[in-house]
Amino acid sequence: MKKKGLSLWIIILIVILILGAGAAGGYLYFYTDLFKKPQELFWKYLSQEKELLKILDSNLEVINTLWGSL
Repeated sequence: MKKKGLSLWIIILIVILILGAGAAGGYLYFYTDLFKKPQELFWKYLSQEKELLKILDSNLEVINTLWGSL
């Protein structure tokens, strides 16, 4: 009977650790820039700068060919 209770606690602990690791990974993925590609980061921060966006909007074809060649 004691073994059954101990194994239940071990399983519960493992499940809690897996859920915690999943929650931490989800937080890092959705709320930080840790796992984003450089191209995604470029466009994210560029969209925050409206003046730069206006300048680069006129040269969008050139930018796309440069980023496409990487």
